[in-house]
Amino acid sequence: MKALIATALAAIFAMPAWAQANCAERAQVLDILRGKYQEETIARGIDARGRMVEWWGNSETGSWTAVLTKGGQSCIVGQGWDFFMTEPAVNGEAL
Repeated sequence: MKALIATALAAIFAMPAWAQANCAERAQVLDILRGKYQEETIARGIDARGRMVEWWGNSETGSWTAVLTKGGQSCIVGQGWDFFMTEPAVNGEAL
């Protein structure tokens, strides 16, 4: 699980040029996630560059969104489906 999260974080931190086109003021991005997709924050952290990384998800529809925020500007850097909550893995447990 940690390897999967590390891989996802590495992909997000790179923020390719296409992701920059998916940026807006934070309030606008959150309005869309909450309103259109009925997603809620499921995880949040700060990266080494001081950016906030968030995962949003809707357990009923399975939609999820990864958001990167710095200085009031938020960018959607990943989206998908088949989201579901899991229990924390026990040390040594295979994923």
